[in-house]
Amino acid sequence: RVMSDFLRSAPGERPEAAPAREEKSGEAGRKSKKHKKGPKDIMEASIFDHVRKAQPKDPNKPKKKNNVKRRQEKEREEFKLMALPVLDVPTHQTRAPSSADLLGSDNIPSGMMCLAAVQEVDKYSVLLSLPGPVTARVSLAEISGVYRKQIADGKVHDLDPDMFKIGQQIMCSIKDVNHFFDSIDPLEVAEIPSDAPDPYERYLHHPNNNNKYDRAMLATLRESYVSIPGAPGLVANMLVMGAITAEEDHCWTVSLGKGAPPGVLLKTRTGGENPIIGQPYQFAVLSATPAAVQLTAVPDAVAAATISRGGVLDIANLVPGQRVKCQVEQALPDGLYVNFNGLKGTIHRHHLPKILSHYEPGHFIESRILYVNHKTKCIALTALSHIVTRTPFDFKGASVGQEVTCKVVSVDEGRGVVVQLLPEAGAAKGIRVRGYIWAKLAAEGDLTETYEVGNTIQCQVFGLNQLDGVVVLAHTKPLLEAKYPSLSSLSPAMKVSGVVSAMTPTKLSIHLTPRIEGDLLLADLTETLVATPNHLKKIAESFRVGSPITCKVWQVDQQVHQVRLTKKTTLMSSHLPPIVSYEDVKPGVQAHGVVLVVHGATLIVTFYNGVWGKLAKAEWKAMSKAEQAQYHIGKVVTCTVVANPLAAGKAPRKGKEHADDNIFKRPMLEITFKTHVAEEEEEDEEEEEEEDQQEDADSDNDEQREDGQEEQEAE
Repeated sequence: RVMSDFLRSAPGERPEAAPAREEKSGEAGRKSKKHKKGPKDIMEASIFDHVRKAQPKDPNKPKKKNNVKRRQEKEREEFKLMALPVLDVPTHQTRAPSSADLLGSDNIPSGMMCLAAVQEVDKYSVLLSLPGPVTARVSLAEISGVYRKQIADGKVHDLDPDMFKIGQQIMCSIKDVNHFFDSIDPLEVAEIPSDAPDPYERYLHHPNNNNKYDRAMLATLRESYVSIPGAPGLVANMLVMGAITAEEDHCWTVSLGKGAPPGVLLKTRTGGENPIIGQPYQFAVLSATPAAVQLTAVPDAVAAATISRGGVLDIANLVPGQRVKCQVEQALPDGLYVNFNGLKGTIHRHHLPKILSHYEPGHFIESRILYVNHKTKCIALTALSHIVTRTPFDFKGASVGQEVTCKVVSVDEGRGVVVQLLPEAGAAKGIRVRGYIWAKLAAEGDLTETYEVGNTIQCQVFGLNQLDGVVVLAHTKPLLEAKYPSLSSLSPAMKVSGVVSAMTPTKLSIHLTPRIEGDLLLADLTETLVATPNHLKKIAESFRVGSPITCKVWQVDQQVHQVRLTKKTTLMSSHLPPIVSYEDVKPGVQAHGVVLVVHGATLIVTFYNGVWGKLAKAEWKAMSKAEQAQYHIGKVVTCTVVANPLAAGKAPRKGKEHADDNIFKRPMLEITFKTHVAEEEEEDEEEEEEEDQQEDADSDNDEQREDGQEEQEAE
């Protein structure tokens, strides 16, 4: 208030008020040595003219949190991954429920930790099988906190193929259930390198999310969200998630999350594997102290790690995948109600190795924690043998898109149909291979009326749930009638028909089947030079969303689940054999290709499925400028293969680096635009054969003369 009055006063009034304040300020300065005279603090005497006494500390006053803790709590609140709230109600069910808990897309809370199994691995994400009809996708930046930092530093750009194995069990945390994999995390976008290739960003917009069948939730494997905070909650034989951080002389250091001491993994306890920096693991705890946690990653030791019946577990340190020995308390209509280590949970009949009537009260079962559902306050367990022993399930040759014959076993009203795969579908005698038709993949109508127990039906393999050990089947008409049930049914140079589902300034999205979307670049609709964006706009004017279209498959990338199409006129009507791989190409083969790069004296042509060819510099330099101007990017040309280094077992040649990309480091065919090369080679081969025959005849005549001379001499 004093400063405000001073600033609002007129300039002429300030010199009169200044001496009084300076005098007062001087008096205050004599009383307190801490105060110094000076014009900068004219108002100081009015405000700080007394010495404040130290106030006693209030023991009940909470301590101020530092910036690190505030940031940690804020991050957890943003992703709704806080620890269990302290409530007055029980944190788990203490009395028998009416039915066993079964996970579904409608009862998964954000932040729930769940046991999962690796279903698919590509360059930029991992698809996980969760219990029931749920799948979750983990993006590259959510593999681990260590791997996330490596991405930000530009050290890695894609996923190491040796980091995950199909069927591998791992613990994950559901990051978001409302926004699927097509949601963009601002933090992930900020960490994408500016010079990253275009496919790098595709893991944020996975093609499977364009349809209602394959949409996956967002999950994370980062140790901050799948770990137990602090060492007091860690006991021997407990399973924990962590990420490899660094390699030492005799061990690996492991990050176990925020607030937890570092983990130590001796090199003799890796199970013969060579860990990768940033790789997530599920370890078994050997011992834990506030300074360090001794871990083991030996598969047999991790699978056998069991919390004894005498050990009491708490809901705060209960992690999915933990092996326990539970006791049956009573049977439920669709499962069992069990107790273990002071806690109680349920086992659904789908996760029992035998029929429900086999289990009686008091029966002991080896099981693992499947998930802890904070929404329903239920702990779910599983007793399936392949999960308890941590071994991948054997599906006996079943593959996606395969037509199978099944027998209806039972119907779960409102959920799906349990079926048994018949032997001719790949299920060997004596081996149980179950199938399940979820409601969204079943035929229209009431399930109980459509599917009668004992009936035989024809289905299509939609997917393989690596965690439940169940073949997911489709019995809906759009999927059964689809010409291309999976990406493996598509091959380069194949003609396909579809419908335009979306349009962007650079490409068209083509709906091929309910599960497959293809990308048709606008530049692949013409063979002329695309010089301006307006040119692309004119090309796309003839297409509308919903328009039928026929094109050819240009490239199928199983790693990123992408199908690229082309509709260039010459390629659509071409009768020349297509080049689809380096191994099958022989010298003299003629094929159509598309000019990809024209730079200096270098011209590169691309063929189907990412096969590249390079024109000899001598041939390019021998052309006139008018001839060179005809070969622009996007033009379809007829090429003849001169040599194939890979077919001869040679390593691909490496040249100087391109100004923008290391394109010369990838394998290339040696090609020519001369169409008479093949004829000349055939004529040369014929001439060589004639010369060889003449030489053989001459040599035979010489031998006969020598033999005649020897006979005469002998006579």
